[in-house]
Amino acid sequence: MDADIEKTLQALLASKEAASAAAQMARKARDEKTLTRKQLAAHVRSYIAAKFLLDSECIADREMEELAEESLAKLTAIPAGRIERADIPASCSSASSKDMKLAKLYLALRKDFDADVNGMRLALADTADDIANLLWEAYGLDLVDEEAAS
Repeated sequence: MDADIEKTLQALLASKEAASAAAQMARKARDEKTLTRKQLAAHVRSYIAAKFLLDSECIADREMEELAEESLAKLTAIPAGRIERADIPASCSSASSKDMKLAKLYLALRKDFDADVNGMRLALADTADDIANLLWEAYGLDLVDEEAAS
């Protein structure tokens, strides 16, 4: 096998394992009732970074669409500003590669974090921290916090 292909496959496998580990840590802490909002946000940022093959440091405060475009640019070697112009929808839905990448991320997030989050609300989330807040709500942790404070 070509060395470049082997290197790419290893990076993809490591990325998949890192995303799985981030989600698993969040679920474990949730089940043990030790999960904090800050920890969940960190796990979500790590998960998205792994799924998008980006550095987790670049995730905070950046819009999801921007992250998806950067990920596509990295994978295709097309500069981020030109992705949209070069993108030809692969289906009759006219969904762009960026839209499909985000949709797949949201489906995977729901499954991997074991959270019943409304897909439309996920799609409207601007940042990774917004997604973490939706997961927090889906886990019912706001209710737990309110009960503990009473």
